[in-house]
Amino acid sequence: MIKKILATAVIFVGALPTAIGGSIYFSPGLNYEHIHSGDATYQGLTGMLNIGYGSWVYDCFYLAAEVFGNTKPYTLNKDSNDNEINNFLKTGYAFGYSIVPAMVIENSVVAYLRLGYVQTNFPNIDTKPHAYQVGIGLEYPFQDCWSLRTEYVYTPYRSVDGIGTIYSNQVTLSLVYRVEPLLGGFSTDL
Repeated sequence: MIKKILATAVIFVGALPTAIGGSIYFSPGLNYEHIHSGDATYQGLTGMLNIGYGSWVYDCFYLAAEVFGNTKPYTLNKDSNDNEINNFLKTGYAFGYSIVPAMVIENSVVAYLRLGYVQTNFPNIDTKPHAYQVGIGLEYPFQDCWSLRTEYVYTPYRSVDGIGTIYSNQVTLSLVYRVEPLLGGFSTDL
């Protein structure tokens, strides 16, 4: 039964670009993440992959939906003895989904918002809190299928026993590949 549902979903998503004029895209990237709660802090780099589907709603307004996942981070903050600082705020992995409305602001530069939901594994505190995400970013298409994206995302996680509320600030740089740019992706001639 699950295989049938999955196969139907793949066929449906694959047919969307030709049916309503949108495009599927893939966006691998690199996150710098600063996580803090009270006096505890953690800084790391994570790899990330976004998979989305978007379409132009009006001439200059674009709407997309994305699913995403992060990998295990590489720790950036260490003390003078090369020991990890506040390792208990280190994430294991994260996944979620977002709605991404966008608008052309100057020539072919596109500004967008990220409104989403994320669930993150914090293995050292044995919890997987979830949270909403709010972000803002810019995307610059430099070829028919390719864009460069940079964004900032703020995530306040729920309160964790003994730690309090955990906050995350992320800065992401990613490359976007649109599968069918002529049917609804960004163009360098916007």
